[in-house]
Amino acid sequence: MMRLADSGAPLVPGRGRRSGAALYATVVILSLIVAVLSLAGMHLVGVERRTSQSMIDVANARQYSLAAVRLALLDLWNDPAWRGRYSNGVETTRVTFGSGTVSWSLTDTSDNSLSDDADDSVEIRGYGRCGGATWVTSVTVNVVLRDVGPIELQGFPDVTSISNNVVSASHFAGNYFKPFLPSTASYWRVTAVDIYAAQDGTAAGSTNVSLYLPSVNGNPAPTLIDEVSVAEALLPGSLQAVHLDFTSNTRLDPEVGLSLVLTSTSSSNTMRYGFKTSVTTGSSRYLEGTPGWGSPSSTKSLVFRVYGIYSLRELAIAPGSWKRVPAN
Repeated sequence: MMRLADSGAPLVPGRGRRSGAALYATVVILSLIVAVLSLAGMHLVGVERRTSQSMIDVANARQYSLAAVRLALLDLWNDPAWRGRYSNGVETTRVTFGSGTVSWSLTDTSDNSLSDDADDSVEIRGYGRCGGATWVTSVTVNVVLRDVGPIELQGFPDVTSISNNVVSASHFAGNYFKPFLPSTASYWRVTAVDIYAAQDGTAAGSTNVSLYLPSVNGNPAPTLIDEVSVAEALLPGSLQAVHLDFTSNTRLDPEVGLSLVLTSTSSSNTMRYGFKTSVTTGSSRYLEGTPGWGSPSSTKSLVFRVYGIYSLRELAIAPGSWKRVPAN
């Protein structure tokens, strides 16, 4: 029987154990490398995922910010009294919108007071928020006036069964009226008046057709707005509509009416005019003076038409004013 000590293979003490240890170490190191790479990959995926979500939040916040500006514009366009509902520079309550919120603020660009001047420009800031992202869009809105007309603003044109009277130094006539205007009107002015008139007598004098600011009861106050002089010789021989143009550019408040009056300094009659009796005139009042003005009548009316122009306040976005601004 052969013994190990007699074999030809040299005996190396511990070689098998060292080979096993090296192999074990290699496996452990490779396992650690794989684990580290796996963790690094998972971390990278997490970073990319968070970055992707952050980019989505920013994109959403931008869209929500634009939506906030448009909602603010819609509110302003639909409510002429919006200046009284907002506090200058104060952000509105945030409202849930999609996966985020929208809100906005209004700031007077002239004097930081929204309520003191209806013609001041306003900066709208729309706030869009989503996740951890905030986007603020700014746009400036200017107030512009758009004229409408000339169109008929008031009158009593019914010429059926009319009465008539004369104008002279001892007899004046007229009518207080208030124009029919939309609630959004800013100013108005008279451009023309039609009166139903004719010659009377020698056709040698003239009649002043005047527009005055009214007193409390509708009779003319001292403030003259506009006036034209009508020569009797130029009037028709029988009662019919006579068109008179007015040139004053005085801007009148929508709540203010006018007194249209026919007066003369001549002792003889300078005009025969038409008027209606037993009628309902609403807020209009027939005026009569001899020459001092008496009590206005709500059951009579001069036969007349008033034409004019009124101005509407409209909002217009200032060109080039859309921009992103830093969040507060």
